[in-house]
Amino acid sequence: MGNQQKKTIEFKGYYFRLILITFIISYLIIFATQHFGDFRYRYYQKETQGEAVPGMEGANYVYYDWNRDDPVLSITFETILGSKITFPSDGWKIRDMDNSLGGFHKYNNKFKYYNRATVEEFKYVLLIWILLVLTVLFSKKFKIKIT
Repeated sequence: MGNQQKKTIEFKGYYFRLILITFIISYLIIFATQHFGDFRYRYYQKETQGEAVPGMEGANYVYYDWNRDDPVLSITFETILGSKITFPSDGWKIRDMDNSLGGFHKYNNKFKYYNRATVEEFKYVLLIWILLVLTVLFSKKFKIKIT
């Protein structure tokens, strides 16, 4: 076993910081876009038969009855980037979802939905991250001068 020299790979701290900071920025960009998404909810509808329709033999009025204290069955979040993510209701009631002053509409309750949607759309985080890294590396390598 002769003289074997070990090769060292040098990784400058600049590139590590660049990768980390641009990843955080890209995650925050996609997280911010989630705030423009739309919440929808599904609840159990009780079908109620009404009286007969005048002039139409055998036809009855049918209407759906719901109460503001009925539980929500599921919550669907539609992101601005086109994904639909369905969550369990976590015990929310219709009154919490309908009214903008309801308990669901507090930011700390919506935060987990925004974060989960960002994770679901992670491909966009990676895309923006790669674009940011390449842009910074390109601008560091080449100087653009406009005259």
